Amino acid sequence: MISEAQEIRHASDYDVFYIAVKSDTEEQIEAAEEIIRLVEEYLEKAVSKPGQE
Repeated sequence: MISEAQEIRHASDYDVFYIAVKSDTEEQIEAAEEIIRLVEEYLEKAVSKPGQE
């Protein structure tokens, strides 16, 4: 998910003819929300059990 988002960001910044599509944007927002959720879940586990992650 992260590498795909990076590729899209790079294309939108540097490709002259890149056209943003609403559905692609919505998918990237959903992916970002999922990544945030997973990181938060990981951090909660790491804080609740220090030294066991």
